[in-house]
Parts: sequence; C-alpha cells; structure tokens
Amino acid sequence: MEDSAGPLTPEPPRPAPPSVARRRKWLSPKTVKLIRRIHLYLGLALVPWVLLYGATAVLFNHGDWFTERHYRAVDPIEVTGVPTPEHLAKSAVTTLAVDGLELVPDTARFVGSLSFRGRSETHRARLTVAHDGAGGMLRMGPTAAKGPKWAGGLSDWKGIPEPVEADLKKNALAAANAQGAKLGALKLRSYPSVRFQVRDQGTIRTVELEMDGEMEVSDGEGVAPLRNRLMRLHTLHGRPGYSGSRWWWSFIVDIMGIAMILWGFTGLLMWWTIRPTRRTGGLALAGGVSVICILAALLWGALGMA
Repeated sequence: MEDSAGPLTPEPPRPAPPSVARRRKWLSPKTVKLIRRIHLYLGLALVPWVLLYGATAVLFNHGDWFTERHYRAVDPIEVTGVPTPEHLAKSAVTTLAVDGLELVPDTARFVGSLSFRGRSETHRARLTVAHDGAGGMLRMGPTAAKGPKWAGGLSDWKGIPEPVEADLKKNALAAANAQGAKLGALKLRSYPSVRFQVRDQGTIRTVELEMDGEMEVSDGEGVAPLRNRLMRLHTLHGRPGYSGSRWWWSFIVDIMGIAMILWGFTGLLMWWTIRPTRRTGGLALAGGVSVICILAALLWGALGMA
C-alpha cells in the first residue's frame, strides 16, 4: 500500500528500556524457569514432611486434642509474701560474699512460671501459673490404672553394677576428650529404661523398668497412641552421632529445612520477576517483617529473654 508520502515501511524495533534490559541480563528466562522448577519439584518431593509438620504443629498447640487430657484456663490468683527478684538476687550475692562481686541494679527478673502438681482418685493435675499470679493453665489427665501388687517396684535391686557404671563413665569421658572436650569428669544422669511385656494370669501387661528398680505397669502391649508417634516424628533429631533410620530421618529433616529456606528465596525471586506485583508484594512483605519483629520482641520480654 502506498500513500502520497510513498510506500509504507515497517517501523524499526525500539530498544528495550534500560530497566527491562538490566532485568533480562540479571535473570534470563532460563534462570527464571530453573528457579520455578526448583520451587515446584522440592515442594512435591517434600509434601509428606510439610503435611506432617503442619499437622503436628497444630497438635503441639492443642495438647488436649485426641487425648484424654483436659486444659482449662485459670483465673488470676493472689500471690503474696513472695520476695521480689531484686531481693532474691541481692540475697544471693550477699551470701556468696565475693570481693568485688555486686549486683547490677534493675536486672533481676523471674523466668518461668509457678508449677504445681496434684492427684485425685481419677485424675492427675498440673497447674501452671504466671509468677505474679496473673492467671494460668490447669492440665488434667486420667491417672494410670492401679496395677497389680508386684508393680510397686524392686527394692534393693540395681540393674547396672557399680564397676560397670564406672567403666561407662571412663569410656565416655575418653570418647569426649578425644573430640577436644578437655573434661575432668562426667556424671551419668540416667540410663535408658527397659520396656517389656509380661503375662499376668492371662493378662498382657507392659512394664517400664528403671535401673533403680522403679517400674510403671500398664495393661496391653504398650503401643503409643498415634498422636504421640506423630509428634515424636516432628521432634526427632539425631545428626551427628546416630546411624540407621534415625540418621536418614534427620538427614531428610535437614533437607526439609534447607528446602523451606529455598522456597522463601525462590518465592521472592519469582515475585520480583512479576513487575506489576512489586509494590503490593513489597507492602505485604514489609508488614510481615514488622509483625514478626514486634511479636518476637514482646515474647522475648515475656519469657525473660530480653
């Protein structure tokens, strides 16, 4: 087609704006595609762990779900006569009587809560109250069924002989010092318990035997509830120092942690490549950072970590 000015010619391509050119140079389409694939395939491979951690985190937050325990909020109680943290700290420093040792003013504070335990014919209870009495929580659970007469424990019995215990301490100390610990001695705080089943006049019972002779006896085969097993998987760790399935589980947990970090960074990169969403996404990101910082500061103060 022609007009008075002559034949129409195609308009030459316009150069990309500098910002677009820089973006293309910084993240090529192949790089963006690779980031998206990492984000996707890591997510698919680790979906079971995401579901496990999500579900068990909810169970941790709601300790009475799928159990026979009951949680109740407790109204504030009167706390009188308890010395102040400053008074207790001054008393401790005075008792130490060390030259040049003095208390830094206004640094003493209570950390933790008041904790009480009790038992009725049908329930055992644990009451946790804020140190200033400002309310708390009552946790109640059924008491263990009364066991047979022999379930009271073993008197004058020690599972591990003292010479064996001494050898254990010596060998453990040598192993620790071989890694540069430079320890003078080790204390053996506890042994693992022994769990086994017995048949008591036709009834299967599970025995949890401590090395000092104390035991807990329960009816049945001693299989932990599904809730407890799931939560145990949530908290299980072991690297380094363990082998077998526990090592592999904790290895995958490491991968899970790294993957969650990668999901965060790759998600940020994917968001940044979508130019129209930068402003709104930036506001959302700034809001999230602000909320976590404020809540963290408040929690640190409430828990005595500030």
